[in-house]
Amino acid sequence: DQLFLLLLSLTIVISLQTVGNVLVLAMLVTPAAAARLLTERLGPMIAASAVIGASSGLIGLYVSYYFGISSGATALSTGGNFSIAGGFWSAAQV
Repeated sequence: DQLFLLLLSLTIVISLQTVGNVLVLAMLVTPAAAARLLTERLGPMIAASAVIGASSGLIGLYVSYYFGISSGATALSTGGNFSIAGGFWSAAQV
């Protein structure tokens, strides 16, 4: 637990200097919310959140480079698209 909290705080401090307060909060919450829509068990939820966060970051960077737009907002929009897709997936499972 201590290692996780240390890594989380280190990530927040480094990210705050890079992209700003609101964007860091959104980048931490959005992948977790999308993963929560996909599964209810904690282990798979953590793994899905990590994959969604990394994927939205990489896809957002590539899209922002290709179109010449803001990378932070593009990565966050990609994460939002993952959340929307997770909502549709969750609704289809019911």
